[in-house]
Amino acid sequence: MGNDGVPVRAVSRAVALLVALTDGPRPLGHLAAATELSKTTAFRLLATLAGDHLVIQDPDTGVYSLGPGCLQFLDTLSGPGNGLEFVARPELERLRNETGETAAVHVRVGGQRICVTELPSRQTIRYIAGVGVAEPVHAGSAGKVLLAWLDADELGHLLELLPMEPRTTTTITNRAVLLDALASVRERGWAVSHGERIEGAIGVSVPIRDGRGKVLASLSVIGPAGRLTDERQAEALPLVTEAAARITERLVRAGEAGQPRRSAADVETAATTGGTGHD
Repeated sequence: MGNDGVPVRAVSRAVALLVALTDGPRPLGHLAAATELSKTTAFRLLATLAGDHLVIQDPDTGVYSLGPGCLQFLDTLSGPGNGLEFVARPELERLRNETGETAAVHVRVGGQRICVTELPSRQTIRYIAGVGVAEPVHAGSAGKVLLAWLDADELGHLLELLPMEPRTTTTITNRAVLLDALASVRERGWAVSHGERIEGAIGVSVPIRDGRGKVLASLSVIGPAGRLTDERQAEALPLVTEAAARITERLVRAGEAGQPRRSAADVETAATTGGTGHD
């Protein structure tokens, strides 16, 4: 924001372009339409982002992608004190206390899922994901949640590149089988796994969404099969679902708190001038 509390328009537009690219490589026209910018403005902002390697352009197709400069944020995202941890921690504490099991949050980075925050179970025998640890995204319930709501093109492209190597004897390694499993996850709204990442571990996961309904992360309860029986899984599922909904609410409120409040005069001015307008 500027010193007067008004958002810097160029910054908000650049961020919108980066967010649009989280859905995968896109041509200039698509990005301009998605962000409601003219192609000229979008091109100028993309060129600026490319200067810091936050965006790259394929020289053959002209398609834009997120660049390697974005990787500098990964250490912060997966380390202690990240923003998602700040928002999610109260719910993780509640969830761990209610279930007695490890509660964890994962995000997807390419073909991997990374645990960005977790609270381990206080039980002597327990399973943990490990903050900052990257695992293949196809293995386990957390990864299925992160894959299930991708658009078909992005999911298809990702699965073409994914090695699909087994972690245990129950890891899904067949793409057709995985696609069927992901369809079931979308239909139910949650995922469960039995020893797909670690033998004997059970995971129950649901999506954490943003204010527009886009899946940002997965929230999981992880525990040994001896404790997380079918009955206990059924008991844990509504607890995980409710916790994820509250995290989403906290994320939305945190985002709204960062927005400047518009006065009646601002609204009237925007109405008479046609709003801020688009280049």
